[in-house]
Amino acid sequence: GYAELEDDTRAHNKDLPAVAELILREDPDAVALQELTGKAQLKILLGLLRGNYRGAVAQQGGDRFEAVLVKNTTPRFIPVSAAGQYALAASFRLHPDTPEIVFLSAHADAFNAARRRSYTEALLDWAEAQTESSQVFIAGDFNFELRAANETNLYTDNVKHDSESYSHILRNFRDLGREAGDTA
Repeated sequence: GYAELEDDTRAHNKDLPAVAELILREDPDAVALQELTGKAQLKILLGLLRGNYRGAVAQQGGDRFEAVLVKNTTPRFIPVSAAGQYALAASFRLHPDTPEIVFLSAHADAFNAARRRSYTEALLDWAEAQTESSQVFIAGDFNFELRAANETNLYTDNVKHDSESYSHILRNFRDLGREAGDTA
């Protein structure tokens, strides 16, 4: 996506060749995407990926979509409803004799910590139910503000909601991107 200063903060079609080049160069088994404009944009990206990936977009929950791409397999795409918002998961196996992987693309509300908390709790309830039979990975953007120094309105309880949501995630999942630093 783009910064708030732009007319349209979602991904632009002109950026898709660079996105495809990065995916092809890094060669991941699965990719979580946020900020797409919809199915038409995903179709363009899949074409740029030369048929190496299958993909789907989540149900519309606003003006932007989450998507999941999976390489060289036929995944089962699973829509996930979480507190009135939508996410998308893909279920697949890297090889016939390996465990099933459930890969979930999530994108929480950027402007409301209480909605982020409800979304996170509902998403984790769904994901935790999958862990008995699958390896579950959740990727995306939870938009958490975990440090009071980053809070722009100290008259809210955003830090409390976000820190509790993050703690809830860490009860059953590891944060594999923790050392990557802030995303904004």
